[in-house]
Amino acid sequence: MSPISTRPHQFYCKDCHRQYSVLKGTLFENSKISLNKWFLAIFLASRDKRGVSALTLSRELDIARPHTLSMLRELRDLMASRDRNYKLTEMIEIDEFYIGASGGKQGRGTSKNKVIMALSYKTVAKNIETDEFVNDYEDSTSDMFNDSSQYEIIDIPMYCKTTVVDALDSKTINHFVGDNIEIGSKIITDKYRGYNKLLETKNVHEQIEFDLNGNQYKNLHIVISNLKSFVLGTYHGLGNEYLQSYLDEFCYRFNRRKMHDILFNRLLDLAIENKLD
Repeated sequence: MSPISTRPHQFYCKDCHRQYSVLKGTLFENSKISLNKWFLAIFLASRDKRGVSALTLSRELDIARPHTLSMLRELRDLMASRDRNYKLTEMIEIDEFYIGASGGKQGRGTSKNKVIMALSYKTVAKNIETDEFVNDYEDSTSDMFNDSSQYEIIDIPMYCKTTVVDALDSKTINHFVGDNIEIGSKIITDKYRGYNKLLETKNVHEQIEFDLNGNQYKNLHIVISNLKSFVLGTYHGLGNEYLQSYLDEFCYRFNRRKMHDILFNRLLDLAIENKLD
């Protein structure tokens, strides 16, 4: 293979006499934006947990906002495609919420966008003295728990899935569960009637009344609050047609919050693989 000096990223094979592009099959294949600016865009989009707006990206890259909008949409599509490969397991809490401009009618009759979120948990052991989690947790009969008084068994949040929906009826909720949760998981919800037929999804279902003074759903509501801040704080005046892509970006970041230092490499790998269905 020999590089073609007049055509960037193009190589010529002397054996088969064909030309090849190293960008073929990647996110950058047909893009008129330089690789340097693409790499900088991926870096800026991955380094800040709050994300980056198209306007900010336009200023940083010195290119028109419509181009940065398109770039960010393609990156979010990659994020969503990766998370579609996984389903939530073990114990999962589900709740619905609304997102949109402030004002107007409140509650389930609102005109705001309807969204369902699921948050999975993993049961782990924590050393009470050091406040550190025990790796490779098995069960309370394991040899590592000879002195069980030193450990506390807790459920920690792991991964989330969220989807914009047209309605909050049982059919829609069951469809969400089927798409995002492994069969056999334990699902916990409040007593909203839309959850009454979750048994049809072949999962264990427990309904617990929401208590403002209790800790039930505390972590789930914190994640929902963070999502709203992420969307409304970074992407002012978002259009309803793009809301799902913003939610996909939030979930991708949340699910990899322990991988912040390598998020750029992960996102760049996705761009190179460009495995969109």
